[in-house]
Amino acid sequence: LYLLGFGSPQMMIHFVFGLMICILYASRPGYGLEMPHGVTSSYVRGPPSPTLPMESPLLVLSLAASNSPEQVHLALAEAGGMTVSWVTPDPDTQVDSVVWYREVSSPHPSSDEHSAQSALHSPSTFTSFSSSATSTSAVPEGLPSFLRAVGRSSSYSCSSAACPANYTSGRLHHAVLRALKPDTRYHYKMHGWDGAEFLTPPVAGPQVEFTYTLLGDLGQTNNSVKTMEHIQTSGGGLVILVGDLSYADGFQPRWDSFGRLFQPMASTRPVMTIEGNHEKEWAIEGSLLDQLRAYNARYHMPPLTGKSPPADLADGGPNNCFYSFVHGSVLWIMMGAYVDFSEGSPQQVWLRATLASIDREATPWVFATTHAPWYSSNSWHQGEYEGAGMRKQLEHLLLGAPVDALVTGHVHAYERTVAVAEGRVVEECACSNQTGSAGRGLVHLCVGDGGNREGLAGIWQDPQPAWSAFRESSYGHATLKVFNSTHALWRWHRNQDGEVVVADEFMFTKTSNCKCNEHEKSLTLTLSNSKSLPRALLKSIV
Repeated sequence: LYLLGFGSPQMMIHFVFGLMICILYASRPGYGLEMPHGVTSSYVRGPPSPTLPMESPLLVLSLAASNSPEQVHLALAEAGGMTVSWVTPDPDTQVDSVVWYREVSSPHPSSDEHSAQSALHSPSTFTSFSSSATSTSAVPEGLPSFLRAVGRSSSYSCSSAACPANYTSGRLHHAVLRALKPDTRYHYKMHGWDGAEFLTPPVAGPQVEFTYTLLGDLGQTNNSVKTMEHIQTSGGGLVILVGDLSYADGFQPRWDSFGRLFQPMASTRPVMTIEGNHEKEWAIEGSLLDQLRAYNARYHMPPLTGKSPPADLADGGPNNCFYSFVHGSVLWIMMGAYVDFSEGSPQQVWLRATLASIDREATPWVFATTHAPWYSSNSWHQGEYEGAGMRKQLEHLLLGAPVDALVTGHVHAYERTVAVAEGRVVEECACSNQTGSAGRGLVHLCVGDGGNREGLAGIWQDPQPAWSAFRESSYGHATLKVFNSTHALWRWHRNQDGEVVVADEFMFTKTSNCKCNEHEKSLTLTLSNSKSLPRALLKSIV
């Protein structure tokens, strides 16, 4: 119009300036017309950071009293319980594995409780305790009594030169807190440790709103610290860690230093783990059990139900290599890439039974995890049996269930695929709530970018495969917010200049049948492309 003699120079300047802004905005990773064709982010991240030195203030042993509890972390237990795990450094000093806990509305346990601990031993794993009426700090009337959980402790030794030789761990304690009310905040403590608070899971059901945190390949670097700091502010009430925790690689003191670094995050919310290649400590000679000993001794996940034996052969004890649990509206299936998953193996027998028992009325969402990715366009870890071999053995089982997404790590980068089945792209809005529906695909999400010392995997396949929707070599973590039975929002949070930035997001949607109308298809694609979801739109969803 300006060239034809209409308008003013100022209007022309405003138009050009606005056009430039639109072009720049649309060219950012995850925006505009790039998304349907797949995006390789152009963000330039900083250099990798080395493992924090053992003398770092974040890793050194600092106790209020001699042999006090340290390395405290939580995990969900069976039947609505909560496992508390901790270490007392001296392996030769027997310390009671006792946890005191109560609803947070009650006052903190008094000093009388400490003196009562030695007098209240019981062979049972759970007892109740109320302060005596003659106590100088009696429990106020109307408040719930203290609860007392009694666990067990053990230690292990390692004679391998990698450990180093003649290493003996501290006393490793595990106790299960039971009789917990759902969606309730509790305070817990042990003798010599002031304690922390956690929120119990909500009542399971198909319409539970909840935010989960997902990450992998964490390690003990400054990048690891940033990731955990961001997790504590991003709102996730349950953490899923898909393998590669400490990067000890046989050097056992690094398990202790990781436990100290991990404690601020892991003592206030449950963390569910699965083994990665760094939990299987190849530097230690011996059997699979020898190589998994540190991981199995320090972390306790829920035991398997039914007749399937534990993958770690822990004599009916906790099972850390594969298991499942229901939380809110989600069935989480945790698969082990470093234990046998072949036809007829205990893991595959368990997986088939677990998938066959899915009740979409109770758990409309089903998410699976394992360590090694099944689909990756990164140059790292291509063709490994733990990824490619597991996909060949188990993909058809997850597709037939169907499972909504598979979350992995191992490759030190972030990647999200579109729905894919046996290497082919599947229509994004193919129905996801019909068992065995034809054409159903699986979304794959790799979050192996927690902050480890090995650095980022920065070489990607070119051209980008059709099934790869977004990929970036940066550190960070993901959140999954389940709104209800039909909508769940996935976000990947990049560690950028010390700040947390949402760099990719995607809305999972479920339709009432296998026919998506144009509105539903448009909604799915719009939400997939959006950077910030309008509040009014989210309100209309939920």
